[in-house]
Amino acid sequence: MTAQAKKQFELTGWHVLIAVIIFFTIIASVNAVMITLALKSFPGEEQKKSYMQGLQYNEVLAERDLQESLGWQAILYDGDTLTAGNTSIRVRLVDAENTPLQEMTLEATLGRPATDERDITPVFRLTQGNLYEAQIDGLEAGVWDLKAVATAPDGTQLTFEKRLWLR
Repeated sequence: MTAQAKKQFELTGWHVLIAVIIFFTIIASVNAVMITLALKSFPGEEQKKSYMQGLQYNEVLAERDLQESLGWQAILYDGDTLTAGNTSIRVRLVDAENTPLQEMTLEATLGRPATDERDITPVFRLTQGNLYEAQIDGLEAGVWDLKAVATAPDGTQLTFEKRLWLR
């Protein structure tokens, strides 16, 4: 016989070891990429010093009880669905008897629910009809959260949050 017999492939321990190492290297690489992307898209805390805020939570509850006893309310004049683009946000502040609250200072932040990267600080002005109005140009469609604090001349505050849908 002049033809040599072909040597058949034989699976050895070294082959299995190399296959296992390659498999787990791929798994670890994919995990590293996914963890990096997750941390870049949401780094964790939305507010700094959240632990200290937790320790002071009883004070927050006391402030909420005081607010509730006053009966003050913030009502979105146009409802919670607005048109994207040049958007006018109008808020009516009323007391327990539904009397408009005037001479209030309204400070607010408008942002997306999941991130604070594109937060906007709208400027509210008291208009006719006792409405506090802010005009915002170029507001994108989607869900936005309005977080605001209205302060009376005597220092009494009304803190409120409203979710807005822009279409």
